[in-house]
Amino acid sequence: MATERLTVDCRGVPVLEAGAKILAAFNASAPGTTFFAKADSGNWTYGLRMWLLEAGAKHSARQDLD
Repeated sequence: MATERLTVDCRGVPVLEAGAKILAAFNASAPGTTFFAKADSGNWTYGLRMWLLEAGAKHSARQDLD
């Protein structure tokens, strides 16, 4: 059974909106779903990472040039 992969585009939105979009996708996802969230580098703050950690959303960062 293949897992679903989703992309959440949070580029150009404030950090609070980006966090809300990411967590909404996380909370609505079925167990085992993988998704990618694209955020501006200015939004990838300690606050956003802590928010994801506290929500139990396993995450990692990678630089993407697109």
